[in-house]
Amino acid sequence: MIKKLLSIGMLMGISAIGMSQTTIDTLVNENFNSMALPTGWSNISEDTLVPATGTGTTEKAWFFGDAATNGSDSSAVVAKSTSWMTGFAPGNRNWLITGGVTISGTNASLNWKSAPGQVGLYMDGYKVLVSTTDISFTSFTDTIAVYAQNTNDDPTSFSTGMMHVENDPNPDTTAGFDFGKLSQWQLSLDAYNGQTIFVAFLHDSDDDFFISIDDVLITEETTLIGVNDHSGSVNIKVFPNPTSELVHVEYEVATSGNFDIRIVSIDGKVVYSENLGSTSLINTSIDVSELPAGTYFVQLRNENQTNIQKFTVTK
Repeated sequence: MIKKLLSIGMLMGISAIGMSQTTIDTLVNENFNSMALPTGWSNISEDTLVPATGTGTTEKAWFFGDAATNGSDSSAVVAKSTSWMTGFAPGNRNWLITGGVTISGTNASLNWKSAPGQVGLYMDGYKVLVSTTDISFTSFTDTIAVYAQNTNDDPTSFSTGMMHVENDPNPDTTAGFDFGKLSQWQLSLDAYNGQTIFVAFLHDSDDDFFISIDDVLITEETTLIGVNDHSGSVNIKVFPNPTSELVHVEYEVATSGNFDIRIVSIDGKVVYSENLGSTSLINTSIDVSELPAGTYFVQLRNENQTNIQKFTVTK
């Protein structure tokens, strides 16, 4: 439980600047809880290979259900794909592709979670790719992330790429069948500002097990000038950033307003909320030491505007 430590107080040495309002725009927010392919997305088995009997599925492409992991993650509804094919056939290539997303703001980012069914022996890898034109396979010319797969039937041998982790905090790295857990990832999409893009999760492991994808979120920030009557307002100050214990919030406006303060996680969950009452001067600190590591947003809201600032919690 996070705690507010300091009450509202006077700010010293803050000079007024022009009016502005920053908002976080959610362009994609998909958790697959509908158990179906999201509207506008594409799901394609490029290889058309048939899964092995031991997988428990006949789906050649991506499908939707409980995560292919044990432990607490097993109750999560995810998109998943298998690379274990009949006859141990190589060449698996399953594409899960978003609809077109137009990037027009700043600090655009792609966030998602993934987990292999196993870590070590038969750990699946995958790639994240971007197309700026269409969903033809050859149009995905930008590979923005690569996740390693197990190779050579050796639990210690892997291809190049980012590595997933085990549920066990002290795993036996030589054991086969250590279960993976859903891990949070984030990439900047600022390079695609002004363009409409398609994001693909390409499962291209050979003869491994399962990969799971969940909580796909694409956001950007938009700053509007002159959108309210708070003449003399200044941008919200949030520091230190990153932080592991306290986050300090400072804000001043020329005209008092009834403010609410919230901390929102990257997937849109409100993890802290408080009404600050009527004020024009805010100086407060919040204990965030019990929050999981990741990206969060401080939101200050009144009847005329919302001011948002991003910060990171580390461990």
